[in-house]
Amino acid sequence: MQSVNIANPSVSIVILNYNGGEDVLECLQSVTQIDYPAYEVIIVDNGSKDESLQNIKKRYPSIRIVENKRNLGFSEGNNVGIRESAAPYILLLNDDTVVSKGILKDLLGAIQGDQNIGIAGPAVMYYKNPDRIWSAGAKIGLLGYASHLGKGQKMDSYNLPSRVPYICGCAILIKRDVINRVGLLDAEYFAYFEDADYCFRARKAGYRCLYVPSPTVWHKVNAEWINSPVQAYYNMRNPFMFARKNLKGLRKIIFITSQIVLMFPYYSIKLFGKDSKIFRGLVRGLKDGLNYRL
Repeated sequence: MQSVNIANPSVSIVILNYNGGEDVLECLQSVTQIDYPAYEVIIVDNGSKDESLQNIKKRYPSIRIVENKRNLGFSEGNNVGIRESAAPYILLLNDDTVVSKGILKDLLGAIQGDQNIGIAGPAVMYYKNPDRIWSAGAKIGLLGYASHLGKGQKMDSYNLPSRVPYICGCAILIKRDVINRVGLLDAEYFAYFEDADYCFRARKAGYRCLYVPSPTVWHKVNAEWINSPVQAYYNMRNPFMFARKNLKGLRKIIFITSQIVLMFPYYSIKLFGKDSKIFRGLVRGLKDGLNYRL
């Protein structure tokens, strides 16, 4: 990959921990081995109920930690970490990821060469299938379904840098200039679609989102796509919110209509036979999505 500018701009790595258990410890073990001279790690604990916060303090006593009294969600939880940072670059990283030593050199080497690139992300690979891509950037189709590019494929097909609609929030590098101009993640989403929304706003402001063909993150993807009422609720509600905040005209109409006639039935089938509370969360998300107004 392209080498980093000799200035070595500083980077804040913000890791949001919520009941991260052993995963967050493995994440930190990899992060502390990154080969880059100017980075800090900011742990934001989102009101964890397990022993992960205590274990982090014991294993990494000098690491910078911000403790939220309650779960603020993915969006605002990360915003807390962003506010703590003064670095020109911020890497948001999931607590269930493992990174390679070269992640910052590769990302910064790609993003520094073009002032129009405001956001970048690496090839995110499956933790349990490390030679297969989980996300090489992402997009939202006309009908409102978010999908990861390159999912399940090998790097051979995604070995060139490319502009993408958005970068998955599990590993996303953001320039400080973007934050100063566009603002923080939208806390109203709580979780899901906040990354698509942020990249959409950044692109609207003139920035580009870049996929960097560097397989430097491995994500412990949960095999269960939705396994709680909270996940069901936000997966159903937030596309409506995204459409009303960002889309206009016919595209907005098609997007919202598809959530009702396509996505809700699809999710319902996928959840058939599971805990009825999860389905009720889905229904509640549909109702609140339909009733959402700016």
